[in-house]
Amino acid sequence: MLDIYSLYEDSYYLAKNPDVEQAVAAGSFTNGFEHFLYFGQYEGRNPGPFFDTQFYLEIYPEIADIVSNTGISPIQHFIEYGQFEGRDPFFDFFTDFYL
Repeated sequence: MLDIYSLYEDSYYLAKNPDVEQAVAAGSFTNGFEHFLYFGQYEGRNPGPFFDTQFYLEIYPEIADIVSNTGISPIQHFIEYGQFEGRDPFFDFFTDFYL
């Protein structure tokens, strides 16, 4: 079972989000994960190479509706429901293969 910690990669997140890297360097956040947990996941930022927020919302448009109506983030949806429903977290990953 995947969780938010297994899908997050700090070096990836900071490299893809230089504004967050600067905020961490300035001491506004302890690390990139803190930013992702409180802000990034709701801003559509990818936590690492194994979860693509845009892909997830595009391939499953009904989840985009759930996200906008409930406030749950796309990655939260995947962790709580999507992985168990056989939904893929990024292009070229086939969840059904592992179920």
